Amino acid sequence: MEKHQEEMASLVGRPLGKFRMIAYSALILANTVAFSQAADIRTWIVSGQSNAQGYGITSSPVKKLAPSATLGDIGRSDLNVTHENVRFYHGASDGNTVAKSAGLDMAPKDLWHAMLPYEGLCYDWGSGFGSESGRRFGPELSFGAKVQQHLGEEIAIIKYARGGTSIAPSTKKQLSDGSYNDFVPDSKRPNQYQNLFRTLEGAVQSLADGDRLIIEGVIWMQGEADAKAANAAQYEANLTEFISEFRKDLAGIARKHPTKLRASGKWQDTRFYIGLIASSSSHGKKVRSAMQSVADRSRFIQTVDAKNGISKMTKDDWSEAGIHYDTKGQVTLGERFADAVISNVD
Repeated sequence: MEKHQEEMASLVGRPLGKFRMIAYSALILANTVAFSQAADIRTWIVSGQSNAQGYGITSSPVKKLAPSATLGDIGRSDLNVTHENVRFYHGASDGNTVAKSAGLDMAPKDLWHAMLPYEGLCYDWGSGFGSESGRRFGPELSFGAKVQQHLGEEIAIIKYARGGTSIAPSTKKQLSDGSYNDFVPDSKRPNQYQNLFRTLEGAVQSLADGDRLIIEGVIWMQGEADAKAANAAQYEANLTEFISEFRKDLAGIARKHPTKLRASGKWQDTRFYIGLIASSSSHGKKVRSAMQSVADRSRFIQTVDAKNGISKMTKDDWSEAGIHYDTKGQVTLGERFADAVISNVD
């Protein structure tokens, strides 16, 4: 474990590379200006796989892609705005690319900005498909709006998510950067855990002088990829290790940047809010049971029902049913995470 901590400390200190600053419109640039006066900012981390990325449609749905209902269609146009009091930092991943020909603005990546209503999955699906990809959102949208409204103060969200990712070792690599498609806290090989911590390091490094992030918790929406025979039985052990290493590595960033990052309590007690996946398979049940077992052992880990009474796509872009949340489902998911968080904040 100590060797892992040393390696991670070295890893997160590396430069992030060139930020994706091209092709932003005047609207996007307007959202990247300085925020309010320097302050301590309550902050949540949103991470996981595709349901953390998000398939909710803000506007302008495209035929052949699901879902078709927009925020306006479900009566939630109130969310389809720039959320000026929610600072947002979205780490770029292989699933954050869209063809230039799409003709729509994308949310900034690797850059602090006011939260936009399209911080979800952005991907070039192919000719004629990419044009809607910049208009998706995940649980962060309704989560951020509800928590900010409850607190009545500026908050911050850092997001890094990647579809199809497990917390068991994967042999599958991303197409663009060659990193493995898992969140295993193993610094010996490039993977999404490393990309997540590069995102966190970048968010901290790019804070304005005088600003400090107060980490209140982690929103974790993941587990569908582990709901398979090979991984489900190990999910409890893998999740336990993941949370432990995550907390230690967050503390490592704080030691490097003591004036820019601290925990709301103790780092070893950083709160985790875990979405109980919707998968109805027997292995999905094993994963949910494992999630609950981990939560039952700590008052700082809490599960959130992401299965019952929440709408899902009956046929998504891969012709799967009951796995990915539709527009209404993403709004409900975010608000359920918000309710869990609100129960623990002053």
